[in-house]
Amino acid sequence: MGSETHRFGRQQLKLLKEQNKELRNNNQLMNRELSNGLSGVLASAAASQFNITSFNPLFQANIAAPITINFTFLNYFFKTHGIIQTLVMQPVLDALRGGLDLHSDEADEEDLQELCTFLEEEDILNGVVGIGECWARLFGGGAIVVNDGGDFEKPLEEDTPIRFLKLYAASRWELGSPTKLSNPKDVATNSNPWQDAAAKESEFYNYYGQRLHKSRVITMTGIEAPWMVRWQLQGWGMSVVERTIEDFNLFLRTRNVLYDLLNEAKVDVFMIDGMRELLLNAEGDQAMLRRIRTVQQAKNMNNALLLDKNDMYEQKQITFTGIADVMKENRMGIASACRMPISKLFGVAATGFSSGEDDIENYNAVVESEVRAHMRKPLRKVIDLVQRYLWGSTFKYKMAFKPLRVMSAKDEEDIRDKKFNRIIALYDRALMDSEEVGQALHKDSLVSVDTKAQKGLLEEFPEKPMGSEGEQEGDEEKGSKKQPKEDKEK
Repeated sequence: MGSETHRFGRQQLKLLKEQNKELRNNNQLMNRELSNGLSGVLASAAASQFNITSFNPLFQANIAAPITINFTFLNYFFKTHGIIQTLVMQPVLDALRGGLDLHSDEADEEDLQELCTFLEEEDILNGVVGIGECWARLFGGGAIVVNDGGDFEKPLEEDTPIRFLKLYAASRWELGSPTKLSNPKDVATNSNPWQDAAAKESEFYNYYGQRLHKSRVITMTGIEAPWMVRWQLQGWGMSVVERTIEDFNLFLRTRNVLYDLLNEAKVDVFMIDGMRELLLNAEGDQAMLRRIRTVQQAKNMNNALLLDKNDMYEQKQITFTGIADVMKENRMGIASACRMPISKLFGVAATGFSSGEDDIENYNAVVESEVRAHMRKPLRKVIDLVQRYLWGSTFKYKMAFKPLRVMSAKDEEDIRDKKFNRIIALYDRALMDSEEVGQALHKDSLVSVDTKAQKGLLEEFPEKPMGSEGEQEGDEEKGSKKQPKEDKEK
């Protein structure tokens, strides 16, 4: 009996140990699951925090492939959207507005006038240089092709007369240029190694099947690209469209949403008595649609609505509060990306207390720094070619653009009066003779006819400087009347 009791006690103890072991295992498993669950929650929280504070939004808003190399898209993009045409062409047209002011000590006014007339008649400024600059802004690269009637594959001779001259504007995609094969050693020792491998620096271009030497092509590049993108562009620049993609996409999305809202601005709601029973029948839906169609036709013809006594009709209209503010913000974003005022880009006048002069001044500064500074080099090359065509040689000159600021008629007249008074004051002080005064008045368009002073047929100086005081006897002799130049020649 005692042995059986002892054996039973040992079995109970063994059973309790097994139960304790199972409980410990269960506790460990529960602790592990709880730990994993807590770590999962923490990991999820950390992941959400990472999404908030990481660079993901920046990465998602970037476009890795430059749109500049998609020339097919840029062609149709430019053709379709007037905003893009304004962005590309308007700064160039404003930069060349009014032509150029040329001054030279080696050429007289007649030669300079002949040069400006040739540039105007052949439409070289706007039609050649201007269009080439537009293609440089749109495609990231433009050019001016020179045709002097000679062999296109030979280098263009310098400082020699030109008997025939024709200039063509082209984009970078019209100038097929194979990638230049360079010696790796030369590339490694060059300060700008990408230039040796760039197609822009090729020895020859292919212009519609005609092989051109690079000296016959005046290239114009777009916006300078970073070095990683520069390899993709083969040495050319970036399009101005690159900086407007994000804002222009937002503008298009907002406009599409606005069109959808306009389509659903007014919704007719018909509450037909017994509609459920009609839909249960095989032909009930067709009968209901035929009924509504008849009601709508009667409404259009008679301006009246015919309904059953138990039917109801109401019209729901959507309000457009806040859409104008969203569109305004979109226009501001596009104008900021294009670096143009809204009045120039969209034709919207300034509102409120602002006159818009500050915006125009900022825009004029952009035209001076981005467009005019970029066109000076190709313009000088073109003018040198025209000089060689007209006279067989070139002369030194100073080139200036017309002022961008458009003044009122009163301001222009005040400036003309000041110029006239300044010239007359110099003449009165004997610092300019009559012929120089006539030329100065004619050059500034202060006198609309050819005067005798301009031709040198008047006295060189007046009898005495007008407005002077304390004139002495020696001064009277110096200021005595001189014979006109006609009498001297006789």
